[in-house]
Amino acid sequence: MFFWEGGPELIKYLFYIVGADVVVAIDDPEVTSVRWIQDVPEHHPAVHVVSVLSIDKTNVTGTLMQEKMRLQMRATIEAAAQGPNYIVRILRERPNNSRIGGIDKLWQTDYYIEHKDA
Repeated sequence: MFFWEGGPELIKYLFYIVGADVVVAIDDPEVTSVRWIQDVPEHHPAVHVVSVLSIDKTNVTGTLMQEKMRLQMRATIEAAAQGPNYIVRILRERPNNSRIGGIDKLWQTDYYIEHKDA
């Protein structure tokens, strides 16, 4: 799944011209209304898909950047996992590596992150 507009030319621009090592794309959330019991307030859990993209470069590999981002995503979610009015957690991670638009190998991991009001 790719969430940017403009096709593969934009992703090539970000990696080769701008010089980005990692691109993080966040999709619009999928929201579900939940009311379990009649007198219980309605909740609106939302699932955000966060895609982390990287490529192999001269001084750093795409897989190394994926691992660094995985550790950072987990640490960030753990630090902000529970507040007075919300809960955040990673539902699942899914690698989705591919070849696109002249890029030899695009390393991509999709993180499905749930945000729930408590």
